[in-house]
Amino acid sequence: MDVEHPPPPPRRRVPTGLPDAIRAAAQRTLDEELDTRGDLTSAAVVPASAVARAEVVAGAAGVLAGTAAFTAVVDLVDPRVAAAFFVEEGTRVEAGTAVGALAGPLRSILSAREAALGLLGHLSGIATRTRVLADAVEPSGGVVCPAPPSTPGLRLLEHAAVIAGGGAAALRIGLHDGLLVTAEHAAGARSLRAATRWAIAAAHVWAVQVEVHTESDLDAALAAGARQLRLADHDPNLLAPLLARARDAEAQLGGVGIEVVLPTTGSVEVARELAELGVDRLAAPLLGPPLPVTLRVVLADDVED
Repeated sequence: MDVEHPPPPPRRRVPTGLPDAIRAAAQRTLDEELDTRGDLTSAAVVPASAVARAEVVAGAAGVLAGTAAFTAVVDLVDPRVAAAFFVEEGTRVEAGTAVGALAGPLRSILSAREAALGLLGHLSGIATRTRVLADAVEPSGGVVCPAPPSTPGLRLLEHAAVIAGGGAAALRIGLHDGLLVTAEHAAGARSLRAATRWAIAAAHVWAVQVEVHTESDLDAALAAGARQLRLADHDPNLLAPLLARARDAEAQLGGVGIEVVLPTTGSVEVARELAELGVDRLAAPLLGPPLPVTLRVVLADDVED
């Protein structure tokens, strides 16, 4: 059966619906932080008339991401607080760099601080790890893309952070915008070949990716029309024969994409080795230490004109 295959997504595609997701994530984060009572400490000790300026400072070297989420939090707390960033999303920054600034009522700045810095640091941490991995695999022609797990409620923001860090768009963001045929689907369909055929027939405009464990899996997937493969094992010794077979198939069929999921504990060296074997897409879990980010506050009375 000849099947029309949709092209893979562009390498740097901002997830659809990102602005709404940012606003929703900012609101959820504030709901957790402030609940219905607000910032009790600031309300108790900071005069309502106090105004201040605050600098957003990177506490370590990394890649900046999440600036829109930071700004959304501040705006939801108090639109009178002006927020601006001096550094563009995806820029490498050094420790101690002032990347942005706030100005407005001090109570509001302090009320927004924890939620805004939390999102900024988390997303910048993902962008920073992505940049390290991308630097390792790009010389071999590979790209880094997002892989589960993601933080509930933050998936679109985390995928955007991967792109900010120099990564590629995922073939799918969730179950709703792409098909991934796994061993469990194959069991339900009685064979991987049947599951792949049915997935491709139902895909319409969506990408279809098939997870393969063995050479026979690979042959069945390709025979059914699959052109996007996810190799289930990340052991370079086990991957080598699968990759060689996939490349032979690509020479005959053309356009075969190969993705491998980097283990959560995978090092830069493992990522580089996989890319050198010929993996097109290295799917990296959306994990990593947050980039430390702080607010340096200066009261208006202390600011020189």
